[in-house]
Amino acid sequence: MPTKIFVGKLAEGISSEDIRSLFRKFGVVTECDVLSNYGFVVSTCTIIFIAAYFLFFYFLVFFVFPLFSLWFHAVH
Repeated sequence: MPTKIFVGKLAEGISSEDIRSLFRKFGVVTECDVLSNYGFVVSTCTIIFIAAYFLFFYFLVFFVFPLFSLWFHAVH
């Protein structure tokens, strides 16, 4: 059964082929659509969604949390 995953906060100029090639490393991508700064990836491969979860976790740990920490310490 195909599953769709939302991909948000895409940089300007990112194409569906860019996203497809990123997720293709983890499995078969059946469909990939980019709409302005977000998109959707459709696949029947569960590994793709596990990889997306870990990419999101990596983004949080190494980009969001450090920036929030810097902001928090700057205002307090």
